[in-house]
Amino acid sequence: MERLNNEPFADVYAVPPWRIVVVDTLDWSNDTDVKLLVAYNYSHSHGDGTLLAYSLSAAIGNSSNSIVLRGAIPINLQKIDDVPPDQMGVMSSVWMQTHNSAAHFENLIKRARYTTDALAKAASTLQDQPVGLLRFVGNFRSWYEGKLGKARGESYEVSNIMALDPAAATLGAGPQNRIVGVEELFYTQPANVTGPAITFNVVSVKGGALNVGVSWQVGALGLETVREDDQESSESAERELVKRLCAAFKEAVDRFISAD
Repeated sequence: MERLNNEPFADVYAVPPWRIVVVDTLDWSNDTDVKLLVAYNYSHSHGDGTLLAYSLSAAIGNSSNSIVLRGAIPINLQKIDDVPPDQMGVMSSVWMQTHNSAAHFENLIKRARYTTDALAKAASTLQDQPVGLLRFVGNFRSWYEGKLGKARGESYEVSNIMALDPAAATLGAGPQNRIVGVEELFYTQPANVTGPAITFNVVSVKGGALNVGVSWQVGALGLETVREDDQESSESAERELVKRLCAAFKEAVDRFISAD
């Protein structure tokens, strides 16, 4: 259930190693729940962002109302900008959501529906998109380097590239033109050294598995260790936090499916 990448993220600015933990629904005991979750993800898009925020709060184990999580969810502007689906380009922006870490599970369904509606609204306009502010950056490199090592603006990111429907992929009419079927996908990103401290990367196959890859920069989660220079202790503490997070996410999904 867990896969770790021990290679350094990059040799740029002495960035520490990065880690990936994979939450694989195929390993879950209840196959019915797996199919329901994938179907829910395929049709509802971003309920998982709310679930992950709740799971992160549960993993931290702090019920204080003073703790607030700020999430970043990328949105695709390709359709609203009349860009053909087969044309490559950077056409993404981001939508921010704030969560009270003491939020109760009973509010999750309502909040998940709000998130889905808000994302649809954000992706339906080119006005007031945060990505548009980049044009006012005079020297991008200096601006970027100035963000290294500084406080993160967001707690986490949820990047959901949705579900692939292999049955819809064809080269033309007739069964002889069918593309090779896809049973499972895995998607992740390198650790973010200036943005959200931890990233949840979601992808699924319709009728198959939904995988969540969790990536983060070692030392970016703000966990206390015995010694500040003890990187091994920091990595161990962060891995334990992510394991608790994965367990909390599985539990939240089970409850979410039962309640919806």
